[in-house]
Amino acid sequence: MNLNRRALLLILPVALLCSLTLVGLGYTVQREAVIGLERSRVNHDLAALETTYREYDHFSRNLLYALSNSAALGNFLRQTEVPYRNEALGTQLQLAVRQLAGDDAPTRISLAIARPDLSLAYYYERSGDPFAQLSSVQRQLLERLAREANGPLERRDYLLDEQGHSLLVATTSLLPSTAGPPLPGQRGLAMTLQLAVSPDRMEVMRRTLEQSYGAPLEFSRTLPVRTSDFTAVVRLAPDLYVRLTPNPEHLHGELRRLAIAYFSGGLLVTLACILVLIVLIRRYITRPIARLDSQLTEVLEGQRQALETGDEPGEIGHLGANMKRLHDNNLAILAQLRTALRTDVLTQIGNRRYFQLMGESWLAGKPDGRRIALLYFGLDHFKSVNDRFGHEVGDELLQAVARQTQQLLEAYQAGNELVFTRLAGDEFAVLLRGPAAATEALALGQRLQQNYANGTLVGERRYAVTLSIGLATPEAPLDLADLLAQADLAMERAKNEGGNRLVHFTPELAARQRRQDLLDEHLRRMNPDEEFHLVYMPAVDSSGQVRSAETLLRWNSPRLGPVSPAEFIPIAERQGHFRWIDRWVVDQACREYPALQEVLGSDLVLSVNLSSAQLDQADIVPYLRERVRHHGVDPGHLELEFTETFAAELNERTLGLLHELRAEGFRVAIDDFGVGYTSIQQVTDYPADTIKFDRLIVERLSQPGNQASLDALIAFCHARDAQVIAEGVDTELKQLCLQQAGCDLLQGFLVCPPRRLDELRDWQRQRLGDPSRV
Repeated sequence: MNLNRRALLLILPVALLCSLTLVGLGYTVQREAVIGLERSRVNHDLAALETTYREYDHFSRNLLYALSNSAALGNFLRQTEVPYRNEALGTQLQLAVRQLAGDDAPTRISLAIARPDLSLAYYYERSGDPFAQLSSVQRQLLERLAREANGPLERRDYLLDEQGHSLLVATTSLLPSTAGPPLPGQRGLAMTLQLAVSPDRMEVMRRTLEQSYGAPLEFSRTLPVRTSDFTAVVRLAPDLYVRLTPNPEHLHGELRRLAIAYFSGGLLVTLACILVLIVLIRRYITRPIARLDSQLTEVLEGQRQALETGDEPGEIGHLGANMKRLHDNNLAILAQLRTALRTDVLTQIGNRRYFQLMGESWLAGKPDGRRIALLYFGLDHFKSVNDRFGHEVGDELLQAVARQTQQLLEAYQAGNELVFTRLAGDEFAVLLRGPAAATEALALGQRLQQNYANGTLVGERRYAVTLSIGLATPEAPLDLADLLAQADLAMERAKNEGGNRLVHFTPELAARQRRQDLLDEHLRRMNPDEEFHLVYMPAVDSSGQVRSAETLLRWNSPRLGPVSPAEFIPIAERQGHFRWIDRWVVDQACREYPALQEVLGSDLVLSVNLSSAQLDQADIVPYLRERVRHHGVDPGHLELEFTETFAAELNERTLGLLHELRAEGFRVAIDDFGVGYTSIQQVTDYPADTIKFDRLIVERLSQPGNQASLDALIAFCHARDAQVIAEGVDTELKQLCLQQAGCDLLQGFLVCPPRRLDELRDWQRQRLGDPSRV
């Protein structure tokens, strides 16, 4: 519901209620006034009727007096010659009428003279009817008066004739002998004079009043009773009264007309006031608010950028100004929030959201000859630095990488658009758009790799943190998710190859990834007892005696065929399969250990490779303890191998676990020594029983001129009570160099390639028959 309708709904009931109240009060007052006015009008109309009656009464009395004292009447009463006296009396009567009334005389005047026996002695009528006779009502009056022997000699009556016309009748008695009033005893001898006049104006007034008030005028000889508050009574003569009681419907009609007039007028005034109020409210309240609401709606729908302030005075103007100020503040805050939402808090460069917005915008743009390339890189060994030196150093390292990378990007901004963002953790991305984006991105990636090849400088200290960089330069259009997936795949390839390198995405890399996904899927669904098996690679001392054997895992899939450990082990570690795989290897090795003892000797030390992530599992020590007890294996005959990379990432917790393993009787070995970043101090701190030289360092140190270095390195390991095993012994020259340097055990294809348990039996049987073999 809009504001105008709401204002109307609020104003209309109030206005109607107030109007009805005022109209009701006014009607009540006016009703009383109308009632009083009607009462006064009735009394006034009867008073006017009384005045008119008295005029006619005065006329009739004067006329009767004139006739009574005229010679003509005396002669009439005394003369016996009828024709003469009738003519004389009629002439005298006409003369008296002209003298008294003139031209304004009543239209009907009659004179009747009745004998004592009520026989008509004379009748004269002045009217338009030449054949007029004494009316029946007049005769009835004469008869009634004759019966009233003690009645007054003179009286006046008001009668209605047969036609309903009014007659004002004056009656008197005269003695014929004296032409005067009779004495009380002479009333039987007296003649009766009856003068009747028609009160024309009074008749008009009577009819008008009866029609106006809807009730007849009631004439009576006695004082009538008032039957209502509106009854009016007027005394016309001492013994003649008139009463008028208006019809109630007459007053009700007047009041009804008053009510209709009042309430219709009040309604019209109310509607006019409401209309004026609505116009004023729309002009000064709702229209400015609606205009402000329209502007706000346009702002919300993106059709308007800013609010306009009007010139409205008062609260509406202040509201508009405050809304504009609030909107401007919100715009400023929104701009800050937009910047914050697109900015990484730690490094103050773009974040993943900003990367996604810009990437989707660039990829959705129309082709314009510019290409897009993505560099996606992560920090090598960042976790070890973060764990060893603390998160503050890790944060400073990330800030330094962001700062130094931004400086390098400045040289590539000419002719290109660059977006540098931190996507997550230690992973960064550089999105580049330009005519030669692929070439520029490759050059930039090589520059980045070179800049961090020797580690990352933070303040005055350099940390062994390099970059693994993935480069994606798509030839065909693709969406951002696919572009990021290509660069991520290339970066993962760089990490898997040892880090500190740039890998360009290729279709072959994608095919390799599909292969890895396939292997991962099979690892999740496979039954290890059906597809996995163990092989063992013995290690011998200088006398050729087998002292230990390394456990190696092999996978022969019914669908994929033989799968190299170099292919599936990294996948298992990345996807979290190492936990159940390592435990299956430990359990199977312990199960086969008694058979191995029978073949290779009772003092055989069995080496098992464990993922370094196993030390993050709190239940690894209880599990190993339970398995060796279950299979009856002496913990001292089980050696657990961890890579040198793990040794470089030692912390207090993992060191505690290694000491706990040794306390349980297990042996601990550093595997692949010589290919990582292990310092002399770290080797010293590492609680290892055995150090296994990687095949690469064996290859390098067995070259001519490196014997002294080989001697010193083995002597160093012996100095810390560690046994040395050399891997990759595949030539007699390597065997000779290692034996001269005092290497404890030799392992390699010259000694024995990895074999299954039944194959080891044949190998050992053949070997024992050939003493010249190592």
